[in-house]
Amino acid sequence: MTVCQGIAFHTQHENVLILVSMAFSSVGRTKVASHLILLFVNIIVLALSARVNLFQGFFFHADLFPLALSIITFVIIVFLLALDFALNNSYTGRAQFEIGVFGVLSIFWLSFNAFSTSRWRQVPFHCNSIPSEPASPQIPRLDQLSNLYIPHFQPTGFLANPPLPPPL
Repeated sequence: MTVCQGIAFHTQHENVLILVSMAFSSVGRTKVASHLILLFVNIIVLALSARVNLFQGFFFHADLFPLALSIITFVIIVFLLALDFALNNSYTGRAQFEIGVFGVLSIFWLSFNAFSTSRWRQVPFHCNSIPSEPASPQIPRLDQLSNLYIPHFQPTGFLANPPLPPPL
């Protein structure tokens, strides 16, 4: 059995030879390289958003959106790459399909990051205070840090006059 520029799979049940051609043109190699770069950047975003959410105990919804969206993006990119390698002429590898998928992902990324940025504007927290390693196995949530002193924070709106808890 000779296979040129591909991988041959031999099933035991039906004795069928399935050839998966991995010979890409220069445009195809560029497309696969761009997908791999996007996958690498997405893994970095996933790691950073997981680190922030672990530090805060998954408290803020504004931080959960980038985490969920990076997981969804990771699954979609891996699925598209797998189909590009598995199928010779897949519809998911065509420009019109990828423009639609990446256009929808771009809209979600832009809207979720705008939401997160607007929510973080009123949180009394500096990004450089997130430790690289947790100090203890029990990580306190941000709402449990009552003695947090930040000299440049001036509360306005809802944070200036928080509602009182109901009496017990």
